[in-house]
Amino acid sequence: MARIDYTTQTTVQQEYFSDFLSTFDQSPLSRDLAMIRNENAVKQSVRNLILTDLGERLFQPNVGGGINHRLFEPFNGFTADDIKKVILNTLKQNEPRISTSNLTVNVIPNEDQNQFTVNVFFYIINNTNQISLSLVLQRVR
Repeated sequence: MARIDYTTQTTVQQEYFSDFLSTFDQSPLSRDLAMIRNENAVKQSVRNLILTDLGERLFQPNVGGGINHRLFEPFNGFTADDIKKVILNTLKQNEPRISTSNLTVNVIPNEDQNQFTVNVFFYIINNTNQISLSLVLQRVR
C-alpha cells in the first residue's frame, strides 16, 4: 500500500509567447534583436494582421483582410459593419493564440475626421485577463 507523507501544489503554467519588435530594434545589453513577450507579442500580431492586405505577405496570399480599400468606400454604417466582419474573420483564421469564442470588435466611424476607431477585445488562450487593442484607421493617399 502506498503512503503519501506530503503533497505538492501544482500550478498551471501560462503560455509563453515571444516575438521580435516590429521596428527590429536591438537590445542594449546583448545587441540581439529586442523581444516582446506574452500579451505584447500577441497585441503586435493582431495589429499587424488587421493592417495587412490580402496578398501582401510573400508565400502567404490568404493572410490579411484588405481593410485599406474599404476605407475609400462611402462613409456609413455598412462600411463599419464590413470592416468589423473582415477583422473578425482575419483574426479567427490567422491568429491561433487568441480565444475566438470571446473575440469582440467595435468599429466606430468618425465622420468629422474621416477615420474609424477600432477596438478589439480578446483573451489569450489559457489566460483569464481580457486584452484590449485600439486602432485608428484612416485613409492614406
